[in-house]
Amino acid sequence: MDRTTWLLIIAAIAFVTGIGLLFAEVADDAGEEAATTTSERLDPDSTPTTISTTEVTRATVVAGSGARYIEGRCEFDEPAGFEVECGWLLAPEDRSNPDNGKTVQLHVAIFHTQTEGAPDDPIVYLEGGPGGDALEAIPFTFTQAFAPFVENRDFIMFDQRGTGFSKPSLECAETTELAYDLLDDDITTDEALAAEYAALEECRLRLVEEADLSQYNSAASAADLADLRVALGYDEWNLFGISYGTRLALTTMRDHPEGIRSVILDSTYPLQVSLPLEAGINADRAFGVFFDACDNDPECSEAFPDLETRFFSLVDALDADPIMVALLDVFTLDEYDALVKGDTLIGLLFQSLYSSELIPILPGLIDDVESGDYQSMELLLSNFFANLEFVSAGQTYSVQCREEVPFTDPAELEVAGDFDPYIKRFVEAGVNTGPFALEICNLWDIDAADPIENEPVESDIPTLVLAGEFDPITPPVWGRLAAATLGNATIFDFPGLGHGTSVSDACALSIALAFLDEPSVTPDGSCIQEMAGPDFVTGEEPLAAITLEPVTVESFGATIEALAPGDWDEFGTGVYLRGLDGLDQTALLFQAIAGNQADLFLATLTAQLGAGEADMATRSYEGGSAAWEIHSLEVEGVATEVALAETNGFTVLVMLASDPADREAYIDAILIPILETLQVR
Repeated sequence: MDRTTWLLIIAAIAFVTGIGLLFAEVADDAGEEAATTTSERLDPDSTPTTISTTEVTRATVVAGSGARYIEGRCEFDEPAGFEVECGWLLAPEDRSNPDNGKTVQLHVAIFHTQTEGAPDDPIVYLEGGPGGDALEAIPFTFTQAFAPFVENRDFIMFDQRGTGFSKPSLECAETTELAYDLLDDDITTDEALAAEYAALEECRLRLVEEADLSQYNSAASAADLADLRVALGYDEWNLFGISYGTRLALTTMRDHPEGIRSVILDSTYPLQVSLPLEAGINADRAFGVFFDACDNDPECSEAFPDLETRFFSLVDALDADPIMVALLDVFTLDEYDALVKGDTLIGLLFQSLYSSELIPILPGLIDDVESGDYQSMELLLSNFFANLEFVSAGQTYSVQCREEVPFTDPAELEVAGDFDPYIKRFVEAGVNTGPFALEICNLWDIDAADPIENEPVESDIPTLVLAGEFDPITPPVWGRLAAATLGNATIFDFPGLGHGTSVSDACALSIALAFLDEPSVTPDGSCIQEMAGPDFVTGEEPLAAITLEPVTVESFGATIEALAPGDWDEFGTGVYLRGLDGLDQTALLFQAIAGNQADLFLATLTAQLGAGEADMATRSYEGGSAAWEIHSLEVEGVATEVALAETNGFTVLVMLASDPADREAYIDAILIPILETLQVR
């Protein structure tokens, strides 16, 4: 079960953040090599296997458990504007044998609220997966997804044992490499699964030299979580889980209820369900909800009639005659050829239904593919492949092969499938959902958990249960199953939303925040009455008017005073995103460094992008206090303006990325007014 696909935001800013990184490199070392890529910064092998004593500023021992917490530097790029404290929880790998000397090191980040007199009961976020890397994705996710939770409370994130920066890491680079290797291969499902098996076999052989895989599970992580609260000195805190994070929350409520003030279960994965048996049923339900929503929406049904029939006809067409498309590594900007068959399209729709931001554009995407326009599909495939960098597959199987798959009867799996045959074949080919999961668990060779891991959790802790109507993997009925044995639970279902409702919708967020303030009071859910189905994008929507507002950006020792669209989202320092829909790549970037570096920067940039003078149109513009050179080019179908000037002792960059159809309008409405008024000091 995949984590929420927050990496959709990367495609919107991959190019502009790459420019920011290049700018930093030019600032640090003029004339040297191009900036370090995001994928290099996220390489788990670059983090130390042990923690240097020189990094330790404070250590706290948890009495009786063998765990201790030490402060240290953050291993991730900290988002601007937040006060972050990092550290490591060191805990026994095997809590039944804590004296064997083997430990896990869990990387922890505490985002401190700036609100005076804020409550002293923080929120601790539990990442999904199982196997999702929480902290590595912070540079891309925190501002958009989690910043509102820091308004009134400290917000704690950590990499669960086996994931992310935590040590030992159960990442399987072998499977990620295989995924890229097989992109353009025309092979059968059986051949692909055989290759996946071999890659996982190689991964397991490596991992068992470093870790006891039987110790990487929900109960062990729940014990880690209980120790972390004590080590950090909190009397009580609030658990907030999404997807598999809800299963970890439920396990902690059962095993370590002390100190838990409240719990939010968003997109719930109860212990008593069977993912292998129910994945196809859940996907079939979500597909039906999606197609019915378009049929019942007058504008969508007029623009995209008979969408379901056309979709599965397109699946048949791609099975008969696959196509080759371009897939972009959003970290390195390397391009790959990718073969698209019918199951690829089914998987694309399935993954997209996770995202509330993507759902409105999906009818248009299907229509585009049908007509031979693959740009949106290429962008989505690129993002979904990027997500592989943020999952530790060894942890996924260590959890599922201990506490999920053993409670699935193979005979039941054989006869399960009273749903659409297209979805049935897709699920059966899944590495976590079909018969292949049983094969991998035989390979993984760990003992089954106690049967309690397959039983409902009972608790009276105040709990908020949130579910999205379109969620393809953890449907609303799973939320109700979990709530049935929670004596103090409140449930809200949200129309039009997918997976991870609280971090993708203002109404769900407001309910979650109100619950955190008063868990004993049922939150006001009246905003749900104002929600309808998705606002499907039909291509007839007019370009919204632009209102520019003053902004101040601190960049490499320079202060930029400029204008930016007032209703665009600020994503980190100097980056603004329009965010019109889930595929909107329209973005604005400001950067400045000391010295006259425009020529060097442009040369480094074009080398990074593989562009030359022939690929760019360049013109001069006298604007405000500077003489600008505006370089216009297209990068992966995105119209891009790179404006550079040397002024007042600084080199200044303003970059605008947009849809080619919007280019001229946005140059006039955004870029030129900015160049006319920008000041740097």
